[in-house]
Amino acid sequence: MGGRPWSYGKRCAGVAAALACIACDGTSGWILKSSSSGTPDPGGELDAGIVLDAGTYDASSDASSEPSADATIDTDAELDAAEPLPDAGAFIDACSPELSIDNLTANGNGALFEQAFASPTQAVVEIAQQVCALLYKTPDEAPASPPIVLVIEDFFGIAEIGITAPVIYIRLSSLHMQSAAAEGKNVRDEITGDLHYLLAIDYVLDNENPGRVRWVIEGIAAWTRYRAGYTSLLERRTGGSPIDDATTAGFFFDWMDRTYPDAVYELNQSLDPNDGVEWSERVFETITGRDLNALWSDYQATL
Repeated sequence: MGGRPWSYGKRCAGVAAALACIACDGTSGWILKSSSSGTPDPGGELDAGIVLDAGTYDASSDASSEPSADATIDTDAELDAAEPLPDAGAFIDACSPELSIDNLTANGNGALFEQAFASPTQAVVEIAQQVCALLYKTPDEAPASPPIVLVIEDFFGIAEIGITAPVIYIRLSSLHMQSAAAEGKNVRDEITGDLHYLLAIDYVLDNENPGRVRWVIEGIAAWTRYRAGYTSLLERRTGGSPIDDATTAGFFFDWMDRTYPDAVYELNQSLDPNDGVEWSERVFETITGRDLNALWSDYQATL
């Protein structure tokens, strides 16, 4: 295996009964919420800085691992991400996590989740397989996931992932689902995009010092969602630095991967805690022949 049978390093936070993430090493728990600032919130909460651009909610739509046909695609450049996805079927055995779903608001806003996914367990597992297919070349490289508990309930924000060993908790906001539906967005695409991001955090390799590479892990997760077709290119911004927020890092990694094929794959491989190599930003030069500052300048010149 490429990483861990079950490793809890990057998600070592305790998740209390209310599923509130508690910081321990600066990397505990990821909280996904919409903001344009790109600045992490106090208390270790990640401001992922991602706003999805989806289409009209269709209550009769079935589960799908690809953006729905009615999703709004309004930039030529966005089609750049809509290239053929790798075959997720090869990862059925490696990336079919044990999953339980607890919809606490099924009789309220959570009904949107039930309406969006006719077979929610199958849909989530298929998203996990697609995530693995984007991150790895062969199934034996993909680390096993602990059992996942997916909780849907009303709270302000979008989503969270955290761990109470030996279970991973993913929490989706049904308030956000209701807000997305009210804005005419496609609820299925909203949720599917969020799950690509969160499950990528689960399946990306664990560095021996996760706090040092948190921005890389989150950037790879954002890249995964973009490559799957669930982030609008309209969210890409000029300026700043690659460590500003997940979206910025994700778009930077996408440029890097297209300029230096397999760069994201190799970047993920560099996070293997069992490779005996202490991670540093020198890995960017190893992968591309250029250091991080030079790569960032090259990327900015293309925007």
